Amino acid sequence: MLNKNIESNNDFVIIGTIKEPFGTNGLVKVKLFCEDQKIFKTTNDFLVGENRLSTGINLKKQIDKNIWLARLSLISSREEILNHKGESIICRKDLLPALDRNEYYYFDLIGLSVEIKQDARKGFVKNVVNYGSGDLLEVKLEGMKQTYFIPFDEENVTDINLSMKKIIISPLKGLLPEN
Repeated sequence: MLNKNIESNNDFVIIGTIKEPFGTNGLVKVKLFCEDQKIFKTTNDFLVGENRLSTGINLKKQIDKNIWLARLSLISSREEILNHKGESIICRKDLLPALDRNEYYYFDLIGLSVEIKQDARKGFVKNVVNYGSGDLLEVKLEGMKQTYFIPFDEENVTDINLSMKKIIISPLKGLLPEN
């Protein structure tokens, strides 16, 4: 599953960002938003920045939880890396690894309608986040200004139907205001 709220359109998804140069021989620090780096072994078809410049990415070494040293075929010098600092790394969605049953990419969940099992209230998934203790659905209920965080687990999320674009939640008491 992807680790971050990832901006996407119908065909592409952001899978990382260019952080900064490392050393003087063209290595770059990249922050990746994916748990599984298989995609970097199976394709060399990535795009960088708003101009969507095509590049290959060769991951060299993991230096922190989501930070890798990499070599990008597009970039060969420290100065070029600095020119691309902060830019997004994008790939086609169809290149992402297949998921197991009951696993979802965040971008598949964002925008789905939400039904609450205990009552008639409805809403939608505004975002999916993870602050370190597990995935949370940020739910916006109809007629409410604020959003609510619902743990994305079997106890609170009872059904997900991607084809019907719907999630049914049964949130524990206290996660949502009383109806």
